[in-house]
Amino acid sequence: ILSANTVYSATAELENFTDTKHLHEMLKNSTNQLTCAQNEISILQENNYNLKITLEEKNKKLAELQNYIFSLEQSYENNNKFPEEFKNNELLKEELDSCKNKINEYTNRLEEYKLSVRSCENRINSHIAKIKEYENIISNNTQEINLYKNEIISLNNEISGLNKQICNAKNNTISIANKEKELSEINNNIVYWKTRAQNLEKELLEANDIIQSNSKTTANDEFVNFAKSSPDTNSQYYYIMGKMFLRNKNYTEAIASYNSALKTNPDFAKAYCELAIAYTEAKEYNNAVKSFEKYLTFVNNPDEKTVINKFVSRIQTISR
Repeated sequence: ILSANTVYSATAELENFTDTKHLHEMLKNSTNQLTCAQNEISILQENNYNLKITLEEKNKKLAELQNYIFSLEQSYENNNKFPEEFKNNELLKEELDSCKNKINEYTNRLEEYKLSVRSCENRINSHIAKIKEYENIISNNTQEINLYKNEIISLNNEISGLNKQICNAKNNTISIANKEKELSEINNNIVYWKTRAQNLEKELLEANDIIQSNSKTTANDEFVNFAKSSPDTNSQYYYIMGKMFLRNKNYTEAIASYNSALKTNPDFAKAYCELAIAYTEAKEYNNAVKSFEKYLTFVNNPDEKTVINKFVSRIQTISR
């Protein structure tokens, strides 16, 4: 029989469980104890049934003895004598005493059986109460398990959401890093072309100073005559004219001047670079790419090559 301390101990352990595995173990133990209690109740009920049958048999025998004694007493009172078979028989007293002793014995045994039946009933009621208690514990544990399952599902969903956020954050970080890299490249290009623009502006200012130092007709005639006397100077002339046209956004004349400079001097590296810029401004991207590629054959600086190649890649992307 399970004691009350066992039930209280199981309840205390239930209140202090820390994880689902422990809870499942407690449920399993509670179910085993419940099964044992039900088996014991079945045994007690069978014993109680047997006791009732024995009690009925004893009651029947007791009733028979009482009826027998009563018939003897009635016969003695009516006739002032015992039946003929007991007349002058010394065994009569012994028979009566034996019957009385048996009656007392059966009476005592009847009381013992009654006490046993009450004890069995009390034990049955106790086990029924314990069964109900275990059923309540199991029901509460099942509810708590369901709550924990729902909580675990909720936590898993939160973890999944956090993992997605982490992936998005990583992707955003990579995207930001790429954009920062592109921005850095753009800044490098800006610095490079600003430097080139400043150099061009300086050269144009020098050319303007030469032209403005004398009258236009005299300066131009002298420059042309001087240019014709030297092929290198001729190419420089067309190169400076190309810069002036490029500055004034006359891209057609600028392209023609640069090509004239290159006819005179095919190894004029700067003319290829300026021609490529003029083609780019005129949106003749294929010619611009060819001019840049020609210019790269004269470039020895790795950083400048990198900048030019990136600029060429952008032009090719735009032309598509």
